Amino acid sequence: AIRAVVVVAERRDVDLVVTGGYDHSVRIWDVTACGAAGYAHATSLVVVSTHHPVECLAIYPGGEMVAAGAGPNVYAWNVRDGKACEPCKGAHAGMVTCLSAGRCGPFVSGSNKTAAEVRLLSGGSDGVVRVHRLENSKVEPLHALPAKEGNDSPVRAIGVSLGEVAATVIVSTSSGLHTMRRLLKNKEKKRKRTPPPGTYAFFMRHGQAADEVDASPVLAEDRRRRQRRRLAPFDRALKEFRYGDALDRALETKNPGTISAVLEELSRRRGLRQALARRDEESLEPVLSFAARYVGHPTHMSAACATAALTAELYEDKLGQSDVVDRAFGKVAVALRKEVKARREAARIVGMIEAVQCQIGHGKGGGGVGAETEK
Repeated sequence: AIRAVVVVAERRDVDLVVTGGYDHSVRIWDVTACGAAGYAHATSLVVVSTHHPVECLAIYPGGEMVAAGAGPNVYAWNVRDGKACEPCKGAHAGMVTCLSAGRCGPFVSGSNKTAAEVRLLSGGSDGVVRVHRLENSKVEPLHALPAKEGNDSPVRAIGVSLGEVAATVIVSTSSGLHTMRRLLKNKEKKRKRTPPPGTYAFFMRHGQAADEVDASPVLAEDRRRRQRRRLAPFDRALKEFRYGDALDRALETKNPGTISAVLEELSRRRGLRQALARRDEESLEPVLSFAARYVGHPTHMSAACATAALTAELYEDKLGQSDVVDRAFGKVAVALRKEVKARREAARIVGMIEAVQCQIGHGKGGGGVGAETEK
């Protein structure tokens, strides 16, 4: 079944139609000589295959490249010869649902170059819009445009409207929400003009105070210490919406307080599922080890249990494929059983204490019927 169709309208030398279907293939058709005979006699010039059903297609400006979204991956090919670029695998936690290509490089990539830079925007079932660029025959992911807080519905359509100083990205989701985001072009910082000597502005610029700070070794060292102070790696990753990297950097600290704080922040941002998705056995083992070790800890129990439950949901179909993952899940199961057993024993003891307290409060009480004496 054909799922997506796009027409290469910017090329005048040949009439091309690109189709993608559930047979895991993208086909480029030459419909120049069809005429009144219909598209049944079209010639398939190029057939390229993917590992997943094709959900969406997009033509790059100029008609030289075509992009496709298949499963969680983003592919790109040359229209002329069908030469494939290195795909971006695992671009989304779910499947890629829509694509849009436009000359919006200065607005979404933070560069000050010309507007000829083409960027590919992809939307997925995870509710995230990602920006990609095609460079050195490779589809490289740049960053993700932050979604509206509280909305994780699948993205169904993306549109880009370009202006001289701004670009507008329109995103539509399956929940009926339409979001318009205006992206301004980064402007170069203007150099501050030094005020002329003898003016009030020159007096207030504290030029002499700066010389005194540099002259004092104690103040200069304190100044350098403040300049060296930087954000922690996981805080920097959170600031850039790289949730998976933020969790990895927090796990590297081996500090349960830091890991719990990052997990709670990811849950508050609705990014915990994104941080746990697309992991191999090496990156999944530290997550499960933290959950198994602190699932019974009173301080970190909430974060550990939530992480264990979501991880089991995401990787349920992967059980039995890796000994490392199976052992890690086994440790979590053993820890949970121990915690449940301890909770039941505690509840039983509390019940016994309450029964004793009830008897002490009301007396042992007898009130039995006296035995009859035989005559």
